[in-house]
This record gives sequence, C-alpha cells and structure tokens, in this order.
Amino acid sequence: MNIPVRTLLLLLMGCLLSVQVQAQILILIHGYPGQGGNWRDAGMTHILQSAGWQDGGHLRLQNRRVIDYRLANPHLNDKTFYTLDMPYEAPINIQSALLARYMRSINTRHPGESLNLSGFSAGGVVARMYMVNRQSDEPRVATLTTIASPHLGTYLAEMGIRLHGHPLTWMMPYPGAAIFHRSGRLFQDLLPERPGNFLYWLNRQRHPAATYISIIRQDLPPPGGDMMVSGTSQNMNNIPALRGRSYVLPTTGGHRLTFQDALWLVQLMQRERQI
Repeated sequence: MNIPVRTLLLLLMGCLLSVQVQAQILILIHGYPGQGGNWRDAGMTHILQSAGWQDGGHLRLQNRRVIDYRLANPHLNDKTFYTLDMPYEAPINIQSALLARYMRSINTRHPGESLNLSGFSAGGVVARMYMVNRQSDEPRVATLTTIASPHLGTYLAEMGIRLHGHPLTWMMPYPGAAIFHRSGRLFQDLLPERPGNFLYWLNRQRHPAATYISIIRQDLPPPGGDMMVSGTSQNMNNIPALRGRSYVLPTTGGHRLTFQDALWLVQLMQRERQI
C-alpha cells in the first residue's frame, strides 16, 4: 500500500516522541566511490548550516589518528555535523572498524550527546555493520538514516566481480582502474544476499534499538529504486532483522545525493530535537 509522504512523516514523528535528546551530532558517511567532500559538493552541508547546524569539520584518519581538518568555527554548538573520509574500496568490516574510531573521537568531543548516522549508498551498510558490531564501550547510535543503500545487495556488485576477475580489465587504461581492482572484496560484500554470503549474515544479526529511516529512490517502476540499487534493496524493512522497524521516505533523483535528502535530514533531526 502506498502511503503519502506527509502521513509517513507524521507517523515517524509520533514514534520519536518517546526519544529523549539533549543535543544532536550528525555523522555523514559517503558511499562508493566517494569521499566525505561529496556531502559538501552536493550542497547538503550548506542546507544543514542554513538550518542552524554547526559544521564540526571534516575528519580523516592519518597514522592511526583522527585528524580534524576543521572547516568552520571551532566553538561547537549542540547541533553539529561532521563529514568523514572512508576507504571506500575496502570491505565493509574494515570500513566499520574505522568508523568506530571516528565515533569514539566524536564521542570524546560530545560526551553523552545523541549520535546520529546518515549513510549514503554503501555507507548505509557500513553504518549498520558498526551498529551490529558495536562494543559496550563504544558510542551507541540513536538514529540511522540510509539513503539509496544496497541493504539486500546490488546486481552491479556481481558485474563488478565479473569484470574484476577478467584478465582483459587489468590491461585497460581507463581512469580509476586501480581503484576498481582494489574493490574486489567490497564487491563480494555487496552481492545480493544469499545463504553463506556477507549480507545474508549481516541481515540476520540482532540490530540494536534505534530509529531506522530508509530514504529510497522511486525513479523506476515498482518496486522503485534507481539504476544502481532496487527499491526493495534500499528499504530496511526488507532486512529480516529489521522487518517492520524502519520508516520509509520515498524520493527521486537517481543514485546521487540531492537537496531533498538534506531537507529530509533537517526535518527529521529538527523534530527529534524538539522532543
């Protein structure tokens, strides 16, 4: 059944009435291939700032330490966002372990405050892996919002593996070939779930209590999706461990970050803050 977006948002807000939040920290995780600057290049951080969010900076890992390439006023307020650089060609478990380092560093700056993750594309799967593997001494996540994420996998991962293993591709001098060939294990992790593979395992692990929100594309005919990830795969309600626990917000725009995604984040976080 198709439910109007406005109705979905009202239902979501009713759910959030039980959440108590003091301050909000939003961590933005990019997808494949990409970097933290993608959120900035798409103009999404500008929308957040226009809505009163403080730019906490751009974080990178250097010599096993989190380095802050701050882009704004160092005096942080209680609505702060961060962008991160992730090794996007690495397998999901390695990326999630590095995300844990970022989370510990951010938590040190904002002890006891609400940490919220937003992951684009494969970044949403990385965020879920962090939540599933989170140790008791690591920061918990209050809200996970995924945008066009391949939770059930993508056929492009199968195509990537075929091309990755073909000897002719090693001789092609196309741009980004080295990155493509380093991504073989990541492609394995993003294969459509089937017994014995990574996503089949992850999607049946216990997921912690949190608010789960799926922003999905509806550019294609039902069940929707975009040219890279089906709508079924983008919907966290189709994950066995999360069935019925995710709110779904349909959007359009193809497999890329859009202004509408930023506007949804602003609305969702603003409502949570008012509780």
